[in-house]
Amino acid sequence: MKKRSLWKRISACGLVAAMCVSLLAGCGGSSDTKKEAKKTKDGKTELVMWTFMSKENSYGKAFYDAVDAFSDGSEEYTVKIEQIPFSQLVSKITVAAQSKSLPDIIQVDGCDHASFSAMGIFADLTEKVDSEMSDLEFYSGPLESCKYEDKLYGLPLNANNLVLVYNVDMLKAAGLENPPSTWDELKEYAKTLTTDGTYGFAINAIDDEGSTYSFMPFLYETGADWNTLDKGAAKALGLYQDLAADGSMSKEAFGWGQNDAYGQFVAKRAAMYIDGNWRLPELEKDADFEYAFAPIPAYEGTSATCIGGENLAIVNNDNFEGSWDCVKSLFTEETMNDYCKKSGMIPTVKTFAMADEYFTDDPVMKVFVENMEVAKTRGPSPIWPQISQVLRDMIQQVGTGVSADDAAADGIKAMQEYVDKQ
Repeated sequence: MKKRSLWKRISACGLVAAMCVSLLAGCGGSSDTKKEAKKTKDGKTELVMWTFMSKENSYGKAFYDAVDAFSDGSEEYTVKIEQIPFSQLVSKITVAAQSKSLPDIIQVDGCDHASFSAMGIFADLTEKVDSEMSDLEFYSGPLESCKYEDKLYGLPLNANNLVLVYNVDMLKAAGLENPPSTWDELKEYAKTLTTDGTYGFAINAIDDEGSTYSFMPFLYETGADWNTLDKGAAKALGLYQDLAADGSMSKEAFGWGQNDAYGQFVAKRAAMYIDGNWRLPELEKDADFEYAFAPIPAYEGTSATCIGGENLAIVNNDNFEGSWDCVKSLFTEETMNDYCKKSGMIPTVKTFAMADEYFTDDPVMKVFVENMEVAKTRGPSPIWPQISQVLRDMIQQVGTGVSADDAAADGIKAMQEYVDKQ
């Protein structure tokens, strides 16, 4: 296949970003604070919340239930939840900001929060959090994802991180007692576990943010980050290249999303794969075999992982106080721990997690909770979408047969524009 021009894709991404900036320029750096309060039949003020979670799975249902509990218990407010497909969220927010039709509360992916905050549409929560939630000890990574220019423009709703998930039965049948702990062992195990109907390893490497998320731990382990790709991007890409080249990982993985890699694992077409704690309820339901979790194999030294999760931001309008009451209601120990248990997530308030045996002693959840102490967040940066696109383009190039060294060289060159903007 012909090597696709990386620069053309970056230019296109930059054009989209420029269009967003231009579109929002008319907002004067903030959303319209005037919003007519809509009343429900029972006289309550209606707050509108946008989320990309679906009520059809345990992950989303737990969130909807927590928000509904606020509505049921409030004498002043009721929350109308509107689901927005994740792929449409950026354009939906951008257009709504221009037309002054934003909702009151928006759920955003942690890595995208800074780019939305830079639009000037979110309320500054710094003083509210300092005065009303100063007793809460948040994990630093999730909280940092809500900051922009040293101010807090949201709160981290939940947290997740990545681990290696493996089929215990397959490893035992191959004479492998423990999961791989290094890259060399990962490649050796993957080759040993590959049979006619099963690949030894699976990962999502399609052109989307989820694939950036899965790639970052391997990049971190080399000592590199998005702004220091020269330190290890070629090594991390080389791991993907090696696994695909020897047949231990399907070349179709470069077209797989997170759900695809998961599907390969539960169908026993992959012995090991990378996933996060949000998958726990599904694994319990779908996997008819013994599985276990382990830290992501390390390049040299210690394992690394990446923090993910969703944040809640309040739109800067006249419904702020009601929106704040709703968001604040989700940050009690009982509500947050209950929601996280049902959804497979980790509380973003460290003291809440440490007070519950489920998060400290459960052999499965304990792996993820301990990871929170070393997990790194992506960015945060208002230009993260462009940064992530460079990373994904490198991965996609490897998937088309471009060498890891050449893909890394192209990525380093393309990323320099964003490094210079730091």
